[in-house]
Amino acid sequence: MSQLKSILVFVMLFVSLLFGILECSEPVSADIQGDWVEELMRDVPTNIFGIGIGDVDHDGHNEVVVGMYITTNELRMYKKQDGLWKETIIADTPTSVENLVVGDADNDGATEIVCTITTPTNEVRMYEYESGVWVQNLITTAPVHILSLALGDADNDGLNEVVIGLVNTTNDVRAYRKSGAWLEENITDVNFDVTRVAVGDADNDGANEVIMGMGGNNPFGFPPVYISNEVRAYEKSGGFWLEENITDTGNLDVNSLVIGDPDGDGKNEVCVGRYSIWTGGSDAQTHEKKGATWFVE
Repeated sequence: MSQLKSILVFVMLFVSLLFGILECSEPVSADIQGDWVEELMRDVPTNIFGIGIGDVDHDGHNEVVVGMYITTNELRMYKKQDGLWKETIIADTPTSVENLVVGDADNDGATEIVCTITTPTNEVRMYEYESGVWVQNLITTAPVHILSLALGDADNDGLNEVVIGLVNTTNDVRAYRKSGAWLEENITDVNFDVTRVAVGDADNDGANEVIMGMGGNNPFGFPPVYISNEVRAYEKSGGFWLEENITDTGNLDVNSLVIGDPDGDGKNEVCVGRYSIWTGGSDAQTHEKKGATWFVE
């Protein structure tokens, strides 16, 4: 009996203590932890189309690099110092900066900035910080407008390549690797604009692929243009680029493309953003390869 009484007393004390803690504590909101805090780095004078993050000046800290589009054709870097964002103009380009990536483009162990310059220049440029000076390197001049840009080990040779997608009559996906000069390799020639490219192990086979998206339907043009927009994968094997169709996007152009693991299942997916300026339709999809089949979500 005394043992039962002791247990009851203990339970009452525990319950009283628990309610006391709850009453004395401030209400906890799930939004307090992990809130996104907005910080204005700089109000720039024109559109920003290209942006990248990395240690581009090799000081051991990351910087933000942006490319200006239309009225102010500049490449700028922003570095956080003493609580403030310091702005540096890396280059004043002849035409707009449309695409931008940050990484070791020439495989020298240092981080560079690679960007594309719009029509009529149609250049792919690399900027590297050397001895306190930004050095410009021309990777290539394309025959037409460069719509897309990516960086990675496209052909699984252990070295990075710069990959671009072209528009208009050319419609190529091309890769560039630095070996003294910049060596060009044509990956594929498709039937319409290469709107986006990405490099990574998209199908989880241990080897990288080049993923490309096509777009550009214009039913109101003269003459009207109707194409089957697609997302395709290209993997180099035995010296050849093997092509695989991931999905047909119908009348929606591929406007964004990335390879990653968005659902946390330990496997990469191809994430596609689709849009049509003519119909107003838009959506986002992920495509995961299971066995020999690509499944859409």
